[in-house]
Amino acid sequence: MLPDSNLQIDIENGNSATVDLSALEESADIAQVASDLQSHVTADGDLSSTNELNTSVTYTGTNLNVTDAGGTLTADLSSLEESADIAQVASDLTVTLHADGDLSSTNEFTGATTGTDLCHS
Repeated sequence: MLPDSNLQIDIENGNSATVDLSALEESADIAQVASDLQSHVTADGDLSSTNELNTSVTYTGTNLNVTDAGGTLTADLSSLEESADIAQVASDLTVTLHADGDLSSTNEFTGATTGTDLCHS
């Protein structure tokens, strides 16, 4: 390590020579490359620049579309669609709550028959 950017060469039985090495100073560039490299590893988890192929990911209707260097791949996700089932369950819950006031199926009185006097025994 040099104390400054000058390199002095002492020649035995001759004249000394000093060479200015400041033009070779690249510590700022090295620090920037190290920072960029760390940012890439943090964001991507690897050092490969050849696996950065996905250019877009979109969701249209029930299709998932992934576009990369080879074109667009589409995955049909319609088999995962459950909104109709969810809507039916929500409707059933609403009907049950309005008709009965609760969600319990164990507190329903079902023993009355026509002509039974429930007030007198």
